[in-house]
Amino acid sequence: MIKFIFLKLNAIVYFKSEDKVVTAHLLDDYFFVSYTLDGLQNRVDPEQFIRIHRSSIVNLNYIHTIEPLLGGTYLMKMNDKKQTELNVSRNAAKTIRARLGW
Repeated sequence: MIKFIFLKLNAIVYFKSEDKVVTAHLLDDYFFVSYTLDGLQNRVDPEQFIRIHRSSIVNLNYIHTIEPLLGGTYLMKMNDKKQTELNVSRNAAKTIRARLGW
């Protein structure tokens, strides 16, 4: 039996796409999502969520740290139970720097 769970956007730390499967990650759990990342990007509040890579959209309220890497990319650590690390692409890094004012 299929069960639908309605998640509050404020509870979502990040969305991740791997092998064409999108998951919504909470502080200590995750759920499969029936949207593509492109579809989600058009549905979520752009003031709260930002695309950091072709495979990730993050909730700005859950960013713990951002560390520069070689080649103009960054490593973003999320404020979830696993302290998840996500890669930030060069293109997204420019947008993030502008959004966060640095």
